[in-house]
Amino acid sequence: MDRLNEAFHYILKNESSRNIILVHLYERMENNEEKAIKKALVALKQIFPVLNVDFVVKQGKFGPQMVDALFIIVALGGILLLKMGGVNGI
Repeated sequence: MDRLNEAFHYILKNESSRNIILVHLYERMENNEEKAIKKALVALKQIFPVLNVDFVVKQGKFGPQMVDALFIIVALGGILLLKMGGVNGI
């Protein structure tokens, strides 16, 4: 949650967009932290009510092909934050 909190603060301070697309990538089911991230987002949405956060969960590996697949999401208007594997501070 700490890393998302820092990212959201940065966005408020430095970006004009208030739309965020948070993407969680995982390769194996045991690395899927979707529930923990959703729980953190409930609190963060209360702290940052001006931010519109869409959460996308996708099984796959980060790389050029995944970036191409996610490009459509970003093209629709939002700031893309990638979260890959383990919790690591979220």
